[in-house]
Amino acid sequence: MKQFHAISRRFLQAAFIAAVSLVFSVPAGARKLDIDTRPYELPVFPGSLGNGITRFVSHNFRYPMEAWQQQRLSALSIHALVRVNGKIETFEITTPVELHPALYDEVRRVIEKMEWYPAINRNGRKVNAYVDFHFPLVRETTDFSTPIPYGMEKYARSAAKLARKLNRLGAMDKPVDMQKVVTEIGGAAELFPTIPEFQSANSRLLASANLGSIAVETADSALVWYHVANTKEFEKTSDDPFSLVNETETEYGTNFSGRAELWLATIRAALHAVYPSAASETAFTDALALADLRSVDGRLRPWNDLKERQIIEKRVERLKRDLVSEWSNGSIRLDENTAGWMKVANNMSVDELADYATYWSDRGSIKPGAQVIQLASQIQREKKKLWNLQQSTPKELQSILGLKALITWFRSGDAGFHSFIADMLASGNLSDDETVYLRQLENTFDSHSATLADRYASIQSISCLVPPASFTSDERKAFYARRDALEEIFPLKWLAGE
Repeated sequence: MKQFHAISRRFLQAAFIAAVSLVFSVPAGARKLDIDTRPYELPVFPGSLGNGITRFVSHNFRYPMEAWQQQRLSALSIHALVRVNGKIETFEITTPVELHPALYDEVRRVIEKMEWYPAINRNGRKVNAYVDFHFPLVRETTDFSTPIPYGMEKYARSAAKLARKLNRLGAMDKPVDMQKVVTEIGGAAELFPTIPEFQSANSRLLASANLGSIAVETADSALVWYHVANTKEFEKTSDDPFSLVNETETEYGTNFSGRAELWLATIRAALHAVYPSAASETAFTDALALADLRSVDGRLRPWNDLKERQIIEKRVERLKRDLVSEWSNGSIRLDENTAGWMKVANNMSVDELADYATYWSDRGSIKPGAQVIQLASQIQREKKKLWNLQQSTPKELQSILGLKALITWFRSGDAGFHSFIADMLASGNLSDDETVYLRQLENTFDSHSATLADRYASIQSISCLVPPASFTSDERKAFYARRDALEEIFPLKWLAGE
């Protein structure tokens, strides 16, 4: 009997150990957890107002280059289960897109490194709970008009530095390693097709490498890329209820720079002048049409200086958050990780709520507190500053006249240039300052007539970023002399953002 009891005890012990082992051998994601679906406080990631996630991602995430080449995503929406230990148990990407495998693996790697403050129930105890959060993939910088994927910032800055260096080489510099610079800047242009600095440098380098037809095709596509990425055309019905006329209007993105678009159009026109084709006339007319449009709408913001605009936009965003929080009498904490914020995000965005409050408080239809009215006024003032940044100055409008004279010279030579000046002076539509500007431009042009006698070679000094490798030392010197002359006559440096 004693032997029977001993065997029984050993059997029970073995069964208990096996059961425990079985429990702990089940994958973490497959275990049934006790999840609080309505916690008092949702999980929070360290950092204020959601900025903690952005900082964490910026330090840890590296967008795989092969994934970026095929799938350019700026952010993801994540639905995750945060355990009581602060680690993410499972997550789901709710953005409706199938991720490139390398991108998914990198996102998973970074999410698994996150450590959250877990959710809290009404008794103050930590609980397992779900959270939705924004996972950024790109960084807004003041260096470029387009956000750069995390992990590629150094590459982009290196290529930009090289492009600027090549554009400023002195006349006596030795030939560059064309294959090397074409590969680096061409690679940057392929990765970042909406950054005008890379696109213009790439097409001009291809021309320097005697790849004229490819350079022209690249310049054509670069202008299209920039326009499509930064503008949106739509049909707008007239406000007049009795009018049946629909007008096509253009909505410009926050990163749009009319000056950058004009620069791409000018380089394209120069390349078509050096390598004429059936499409060359279109390149000239497109550049002139853009110049006319910018004269009217004044969208000539510098394309390499975004810092002031971004500062104002961040200030407006902060004011809007304060406005909505104040308007709700503090019942909504505008933090990405609070239930209040989730309620707002599921119905109306902060921008929509702030604009709604501002619009109707201005018209006296709602009676918010004095603080709300003050915040709404501050938002309006900051928006006016943004508008003023887009407006052109009289000097910039003069530069547009100089640009049109340059494009006309590309197309029609010296005779066309002088005819354009004469027609503009005889039109009676110029201000006194514009009249003086055009007369000075014509005089300066005439003073450089000997340097610019070879019109083809002169335009080549613009369409090529550096002299072709086959040029002799004297030819390189003449190349830069022609470019210097054209930059003295026409507003090329202004246009290129230098």
